[in-house]
Amino acid sequence: MTVQEKAIYLAGIVDGEGSITIYKHIRNAKKVDYGGFLVVTNTSKELILWLCNNFGGSWCIRQGNSLSKKEVLRWQLYGKDALFLVMKISRFLIIKRKTKNKKLKAFYLLQ
Repeated sequence: MTVQEKAIYLAGIVDGEGSITIYKHIRNAKKVDYGGFLVVTNTSKELILWLCNNFGGSWCIRQGNSLSKKEVLRWQLYGKDALFLVMKISRFLIIKRKTKNKKLKAFYLLQ
C-alpha cells in the first residue's frame, strides 16, 4: 500500500469511526496548554494494530456499553503528530472536512 493509499484509507476510517479534538489543559492559574488529538474507536484489533504500526500512537481496550458487552479498542495520537496526520489526510476527508478545518485553524491560533 502506498503512502497516499494509506492516507486515503485512514481518512475513511476517521470519517466513520474517528474524532478530531482540541483540548485545553489548565496547569495552574498562569499556565494553560492547548493541544489536539486524533482518536479512532473500533472493535477490530487488527485495524487498531494497523493504525499503530502505520501511524504511531497508542491503543487501549475499553469495555463495551451496557447494550453491547463486546470490547471496544481505541487508537489515539496526540499533539503535533496528530496535527501533522490530520493535515496529511485532510483533503481525503468527506464527513469531517468542515469540522477539521475549524479545529485546525483553532489549533494553529493556540500554538
